[in-house]
Amino acid sequence: MIKKILIIIFLPFALYGCDYTPIYSADNSYDFYIEKIIQEGNGEINTLIRNKLKRYQKKESKKSFIIKNISSFKKNSLSKNKSGKTNQFLLSLEVQFIIKSENNEKDFVIKEEFSMKNFENEFDERNYERTIKNNMTELVVNNLIIQLSRMQ
Repeated sequence: MIKKILIIIFLPFALYGCDYTPIYSADNSYDFYIEKIIQEGNGEINTLIRNKLKRYQKKESKKSFIIKNISSFKKNSLSKNKSGKTNQFLLSLEVQFIIKSENNEKDFVIKEEFSMKNFENEFDERNYERTIKNNMTELVVNNLIIQLSRMQ
Protein backbone atom coordinates (compact mmCIF):
# COMPACT_ATOMS: atom_id res chain seq x y z
CA MET A 1 0.00 0.00 0.00
CA ILE A 2 2.81 2.39 0.89
CA LYS A 3 4.60 1.49 -2.35
CA LYS A 4 1.55 2.48 -4.40
CA ILE A 5 1.26 5.80 -2.59
CA LEU A 6 4.96 6.55 -3.08
CA ILE A 7 4.74 5.66 -6.78
CA ILE A 8 1.70 7.90 -7.24
CA ILE A 9 3.48 10.77 -5.48
CA PHE A 10 6.90 10.48 -7.19
CA LEU A 11 5.81 9.47 -10.70
CA PRO A 12 4.60 12.98 -11.68
CA PHE A 13 7.90 14.49 -10.48
CA ALA A 14 9.90 11.97 -12.50
CA LEU A 15 7.84 12.64 -15.61
CA TYR A 16 7.98 16.38 -15.10
CA GLY A 17 11.76 16.24 -15.54
CA CYS A 18 11.41 14.85 -19.07
CA ASP A 19 11.77 17.57 -21.66
CA TYR A 20 9.20 16.67 -24.30
CA THR A 21 8.93 18.88 -27.36
CA PRO A 22 6.85 17.96 -30.41
CA ILE A 23 8.71 17.26 -33.63
CA TYR A 24 6.57 19.59 -35.72
CA SER A 25 6.34 22.46 -33.31
CA ALA A 26 5.30 25.91 -34.45
CA ASP A 27 8.89 27.10 -34.20
CA ASN A 28 9.85 28.52 -37.58
CA SER A 29 13.59 28.00 -37.76
CA TYR A 30 13.89 28.68 -41.49
CA ASP A 31 15.86 31.66 -42.67
CA PHE A 32 13.44 32.95 -45.32
CA TYR A 33 9.98 34.37 -45.81
CA ILE A 34 7.45 34.25 -48.62
CA GLU A 35 6.83 37.72 -49.98
CA LYS A 36 4.03 36.94 -52.42
CA ILE A 37 1.98 33.93 -53.52
CA ILE A 38 0.43 33.85 -57.00
CA GLN A 39 -1.95 30.96 -57.61
CA GLU A 40 -3.69 29.42 -60.61
CA GLY A 41 -5.68 26.24 -61.11
CA ASN A 42 -7.85 24.37 -58.61
CA GLY A 43 -9.34 26.82 -56.10
CA GLU A 44 -9.77 24.36 -53.22
CA ILE A 45 -6.18 23.12 -53.45
CA ASN A 46 -4.88 26.70 -53.77
CA THR A 47 -6.76 27.73 -50.62
CA LEU A 48 -5.26 24.82 -48.68
CA ILE A 49 -1.75 25.66 -49.90
CA ARG A 50 -2.16 29.37 -49.10
CA ASN A 51 -3.39 28.61 -45.56
CA LYS A 52 -0.46 26.26 -44.91
CA LEU A 53 2.07 28.84 -46.16
CA LYS A 54 0.74 31.75 -44.04
CA ARG A 55 3.18 31.13 -41.20
CA TYR A 56 6.10 31.60 -43.62
CA GLN A 57 4.92 35.07 -44.70
CA LYS A 58 6.26 36.89 -41.65
CA LYS A 59 9.08 39.25 -42.60
CA GLU A 60 11.71 38.06 -40.16
CA SER A 61 14.51 37.37 -42.61
CA LYS A 62 16.40 39.05 -45.43
CA LYS A 63 15.90 36.19 -47.89
CA SER A 64 12.51 36.43 -49.61
CA PHE A 65 10.71 34.41 -52.27
CA ILE A 66 7.89 35.05 -54.69
CA ILE A 67 6.00 31.82 -55.35
CA LYS A 68 3.70 31.05 -58.25
CA ASN A 69 1.85 27.75 -58.22
CA ILE A 70 -0.35 26.08 -60.81
CA SER A 71 -2.38 23.24 -59.33
CA SER A 72 -4.55 20.52 -60.79
CA PHE A 73 -6.56 17.81 -59.05
CA LYS A 74 -8.08 14.81 -60.83
CA LYS A 75 -10.33 12.01 -59.65
CA ASN A 76 -10.25 9.15 -62.13
CA SER A 77 -11.83 5.72 -62.07
CA LEU A 78 -9.20 3.08 -61.31
CA SER A 79 -11.30 -0.09 -61.40
CA LYS A 80 -14.93 -0.98 -62.08
CA ASN A 81 -17.12 -3.96 -61.27
CA LYS A 82 -19.12 -6.01 -63.81
CA SER A 83 -22.06 -3.60 -63.78
CA GLY A 84 -19.83 -0.62 -64.59
CA LYS A 85 -19.86 0.97 -61.13
CA THR A 86 -16.49 2.29 -59.95
CA ASN A 87 -14.82 0.30 -57.14
CA GLN A 88 -11.70 2.44 -56.74
CA PHE A 89 -10.71 5.97 -57.62
CA LEU A 90 -7.27 7.40 -58.28
CA LEU A 91 -6.85 10.84 -56.74
CA SER A 92 -3.95 12.70 -58.29
CA LEU A 93 -2.63 16.12 -57.33
CA GLU A 94 -0.03 17.95 -59.40
CA VAL A 95 1.38 21.32 -58.40
CA GLN A 96 3.92 23.23 -60.46
CA PHE A 97 5.92 25.80 -58.50
CA ILE A 98 7.87 28.71 -59.98
CA ILE A 99 10.01 30.26 -57.26
CA LYS A 100 11.73 33.60 -57.73
CA SER A 101 14.33 34.96 -55.37
CA GLU A 102 16.76 37.85 -55.64
CA ASN A 103 19.41 35.93 -57.57
CA ASN A 104 17.70 32.97 -59.24
CA GLU A 105 14.52 31.29 -60.37
CA LYS A 106 13.58 27.64 -59.91
CA ASP A 107 10.79 25.62 -61.48
CA PHE A 108 9.69 22.17 -60.27
CA VAL A 109 6.62 19.93 -60.16
CA ILE A 110 5.36 17.93 -57.19
CA LYS A 111 2.96 15.03 -57.83
CA GLU A 112 0.99 13.04 -55.27
CA GLU A 113 -1.36 10.11 -55.94
CA PHE A 114 -3.72 8.14 -53.73
CA SER A 115 -5.99 5.17 -54.42
CA MET A 116 -9.38 5.47 -52.71
CA LYS A 117 -12.17 2.91 -52.58
CA ASN A 118 -15.71 3.88 -53.47
CA PHE A 119 -18.02 4.39 -50.48
CA GLU A 120 -21.71 3.49 -50.44
CA ASN A 121 -22.45 6.71 -48.57
CA GLU A 122 -21.71 9.79 -50.68
CA PHE A 123 -21.32 12.04 -47.62
CA ASP A 124 -18.61 9.79 -46.14
CA GLU A 125 -16.85 9.64 -49.49
CA ARG A 126 -16.74 13.44 -49.82
CA ASN A 127 -15.43 13.83 -46.26
CA TYR A 128 -12.76 11.20 -46.83
CA GLU A 129 -11.79 12.82 -50.13
CA ARG A 130 -11.50 16.20 -48.38
CA THR A 131 -9.22 14.64 -45.75
CA ILE A 132 -7.06 13.06 -48.45
CA LYS A 133 -6.80 16.42 -50.28
CA ASN A 134 -5.70 18.08 -47.05
CA ASN A 135 -3.05 15.41 -46.42
CA MET A 136 -1.78 15.57 -49.99
CA THR A 137 -1.42 19.37 -49.86
CA GLU A 138 0.40 19.02 -46.53
CA LEU A 139 2.93 16.74 -48.24
CA VAL A 140 3.27 19.18 -51.15
CA VAL A 141 3.84 22.16 -48.83
CA ASN A 142 6.41 20.24 -46.77
CA ASN A 143 8.26 19.37 -49.97
CA LEU A 144 8.10 23.04 -51.05
CA ILE A 145 9.54 24.22 -47.72
CA ILE A 146 12.41 21.76 -48.10
CA GLN A 147 13.09 23.10 -51.59
CA LEU A 148 12.98 26.70 -50.34
CA SER A 149 15.41 25.97 -47.52
CA ARG A 150 17.87 24.46 -50.03
CA MET A 151 17.81 27.50 -52.32
CA GLN A 152 20.57 30.07 -51.83
